[in-house]
Amino acid sequence: NNYYEKINEKDLVNSAINGMMESLEDPYSMYFDEIESENFSITLDGSYQGIGIQIIKDENTGNILVTGILKDSPASKAGLKAGDYIISVDNFMSADYTTSEFSSLIKESNKESFKLKILRDNEEIYITLKRDLITLDSVTSNIYNKNNKKIGYIYIGIFASNTYYQFKDLLVQLEND
Repeated sequence: NNYYEKINEKDLVNSAINGMMESLEDPYSMYFDEIESENFSITLDGSYQGIGIQIIKDENTGNILVTGILKDSPASKAGLKAGDYIISVDNFMSADYTTSEFSSLIKESNKESFKLKILRDNEEIYITLKRDLITLDSVTSNIYNKNNKKIGYIYIGIFASNTYYQFKDLLVQLEND
């Protein structure tokens, strides 16, 4: 309480818990902070409310950089592309947010749609996106032709609550091909 500088108590507690977990020297014991826990829950649920982008914070510009677009998402339908910089959302500058704060701004907003100012190839573009239910694909499939035989391949990336249904649908598709 009497430390001479301001400290973020949440960061202090998270660092202390992480230190305790590391001292166990057990690669299977880990601590999730609030944001990591939320992201893990989203992955296990298999869906979330959002716009369907993967992002990082660009260290050079401070802006949010789009690194991936989820298929059939509002972002893909609106033409957002990997490599686009998000300059602002509804006049809130993205440089003022961490990636977690930016994600929370989109996911937890009372608004259904957002106006994004994008920088693509030194050109400013305005895109309006509507938040929607994003379903994460935990199962993928492919057909390989080897020696005139078709081989169906199904890959499960993670076991989420929707994995059974995705697996079942892809299995039926493979059996019909």
